[in-house]
Amino acid sequence: MKIHVTFEAFPGILGADVTRLRSEVGQAMERIMQSGKMVDGGIFADLRGGYMIMEISSGGELQALLGGQILDNFKVCTHPIASFEELKALFARGG
Repeated sequence: MKIHVTFEAFPGILGADVTRLRSEVGQAMERIMQSGKMVDGGIFADLRGGYMIMEISSGGELQALLGGQILDNFKVCTHPIASFEELKALFARGG
């Protein structure tokens, strides 16, 4: 299943914690990219956060991929993604 993930750093992360967070998140993003599960991703220009489009099989897999570096330091929001083809099929079934 494809899932859209947005993440935004908690506002209380300041000073030396920013340097630590950058290092930890850099490592986490390398791990996520090497997993082959990230279809697309990037950072937002207007805040300390970004997005990822992930291809995963379960919520547990997503938690493992994000790990503590992301989950403990960012507000994370997820949205399952359905394609326009799936939407068309749903409408054709009367949904």
